Amino acid sequence: MNKSGSIRRTFGRPRVVVSKCLGFEAVRYNGGIIPCEFVDKLRGTVELIPLCPEMEIGLGTPRDPIHIARRGSKDFLLQPATGRDLTDRMTRFSEKFLRSLSDVDGFILKSRSPSCGTRDVKIYSDKERESPFDRGAGFFGRKVMELFPEAAIEDEKRLSYPRIRQRFLARVFTFAAFREVKKSNSRARLMEFHLQNYPLLMSYSSRKTRLMEKIVSNCERKPLEAVLADYGAHLQRILQRRPREWGAIENYLKYLNP
Repeated sequence: MNKSGSIRRTFGRPRVVVSKCLGFEAVRYNGGIIPCEFVDKLRGTVELIPLCPEMEIGLGTPRDPIHIARRGSKDFLLQPATGRDLTDRMTRFSEKFLRSLSDVDGFILKSRSPSCGTRDVKIYSDKERESPFDRGAGFFGRKVMELFPEAAIEDEKRLSYPRIRQRFLARVFTFAAFREVKKSNSRARLMEFHLQNYPLLMSYSSRKTRLMEKIVSNCERKPLEAVLADYGAHLQRILQRRPREWGAIENYLKYLNP
């Protein structure tokens, strides 16, 4: 608490992986770069980790486009103009890079990209290449969702919607603040964190918030490491839910002004 007796609000600095073409470098297949105002606004308050998976596996820019083709029940990442099959190379890179990450809170990925997209990526039949017959996630994007199922994962198109943007910010800053609690290894900091974020958590689920309150209240009876792990798991799950009301989130974000 501060001298006035109110709960002191503190924020960690989120770590967010971002597609490099979103305002960082001209690495698109056509040699272009995509301005992204939202990413630009985060630069001062978020640790951004820019990445282009296609460049990382050796494709230059500009480059011949790649796309996803489905043979039977299996998807392949192909470069039709050259006949190259990049499936194994992209899969190996994605696995290695993502498993090397630590303390990452979220991802902002390029929409509809055959590498980075998380939804709505065109999937072609291996026999019919003129028009897509299905849509899904790109190769890097699907590995992100597999290895970080509870992280905040969005694309730049969805983040143009205010509610989705607010929810993303609340998640990554709350995750980052809780990382600082874990590093402190302090019961007092955990109690302070819960009190500080109580209105935010209640806006998602009153029942789950009270369950988390019980975890904090009983923290003297278990090893702190176990308490923090239990609380952290519940925190990730509650923030995956759609908020019931947005007022607490809007108040939370007033402190950030990203």
